[in-house]
Amino acid sequence: MLLKIANYLGRKNLEKVKINLLFVLFFTTIGGLWLPSHQVFAQKVAIELGQQEIALNEVFTITITSQDQPISSYSYFPDLAGFEKKSLSAATGEQFVKGSKVKTFLLAQHYAPTREGEFRLKPFTMLVNGKQVETSGLTIRVTQADPNKVDSKVINLDDFFKTEEKNLIETKEDVFFGLTTNKNEVFLGEGFNLIIALYVASDNTMKLKFTELGDQLSEILRKVRPSNCWEEDFNISEIQKNEVQINNKTYTQYKIYQANFYPLNTNTVILPEVGLKMLRENTGKKGDEETKKEDESPYKTYVSTPKSIKIKELPNHPLKDQVAVGNFTLQENITKVRMQTGENIRYQLTLFGDGNIANIQNPEIPENNALDFYLLETKTTSNREEGQMTNGKVFSYHIFVKEAGKHALKDYFKWIHFNTKTKKYDTLSSNLVLEITGESLKDLEISSSNIGDFYRQIITENNRLHDNQFNTILGYIVSFVIIGLVLLITAFTFRKL
Repeated sequence: MLLKIANYLGRKNLEKVKINLLFVLFFTTIGGLWLPSHQVFAQKVAIELGQQEIALNEVFTITITSQDQPISSYSYFPDLAGFEKKSLSAATGEQFVKGSKVKTFLLAQHYAPTREGEFRLKPFTMLVNGKQVETSGLTIRVTQADPNKVDSKVINLDDFFKTEEKNLIETKEDVFFGLTTNKNEVFLGEGFNLIIALYVASDNTMKLKFTELGDQLSEILRKVRPSNCWEEDFNISEIQKNEVQINNKTYTQYKIYQANFYPLNTNTVILPEVGLKMLRENTGKKGDEETKKEDESPYKTYVSTPKSIKIKELPNHPLKDQVAVGNFTLQENITKVRMQTGENIRYQLTLFGDGNIANIQNPEIPENNALDFYLLETKTTSNREEGQMTNGKVFSYHIFVKEAGKHALKDYFKWIHFNTKTKKYDTLSSNLVLEITGESLKDLEISSSNIGDFYRQIITENNRLHDNQFNTILGYIVSFVIIGLVLLITAFTFRKL
């Protein structure tokens, strides 16, 4: 490039051009350093490999992790010799760290070993959200089955099919297309799981191939998705092959879609009949004339059985329109329960269950003279694995102790929801009791000269947030100034030349 410029301007100006181009490069580099970090650094995406030693009845996983950006696209997970691809599971979580929300997305592919031995996973590259992510390989050692582990290879789907078995299994090839749910009726706001899959019996003699699956699935979902429900998609991007048991018979399930739906009103959910066209090659013996005529076509459409989901109104309650619906538990973690006044502790409260927690608000803590509560962060999680979806919301607090005595945290943390197992409204509350000794600090005046370590920490964190915001704005200003100077210097230099 420098030689082209020299030929154009003359060799005598070459050194001057070099100096000015280096000057421009210097300021451009410095300007890049001042840019805010979220513009300089790319999205963080990584691939994590599972354990190197597993039992024959366990699974090996390959997990994609992404920070601050959903995993919207990804290439196929690699095949692994000695293993069979099983289901995908996904999870999301978010938390506030120093005032900034950090969200993490996970997508895991599970592999079930088919035999004992050592198997080599070669280094591979995947395309995630349009970017290549590399990972080193490893050797996986599969040992004999562990009787203390739950067998991960066979899934029992009797609950999905117990009301539909007659309609679903009337095919000569023992193949059927199933649009199935785990529940036939739910309460308003209660989730139900929908699976769309093709099922092929282990003794089936018909060879089948999927054709134009993307277009077919789009049309199926256009007809099937209920308009009166909130959808939580399991994001299946490739056919999931599982061995399942239905009515004590083994089938191979080819799952093409799965989601949880949460009704928003009491209108009955209608799931119409839909068809899946398959390319087939019959290798079995042909029977009567009708079968022969049918076998002349290379395609066959397998049609699902229509069904409906009844939505029941919730019982009367003052908070009927505000509570979450599902089966939930409350989990707690605390640094200690015995302390003196003036100390501070960390307390974490987690609401965990199978319901939709999107609208759960921060706990409303009553004012009191004994304890001060400071919310540090909130975090939500969503796990989708083996046909189950569980959600959690985590609240983390610092508690400053001001008054001696026994203080039951259930007086401060209560959460009302509708329990779908008991079919009643239920209240989850803390089981912890703080035992405090020492002088009363409820009338303590907080001043800049006697603020205490705990309050000083909070103010320091607040100042850090303001400093971070100031640095970000300053970075933008400096970047624009430097770019302007570079343009002016460049224009002036070439005018002189």
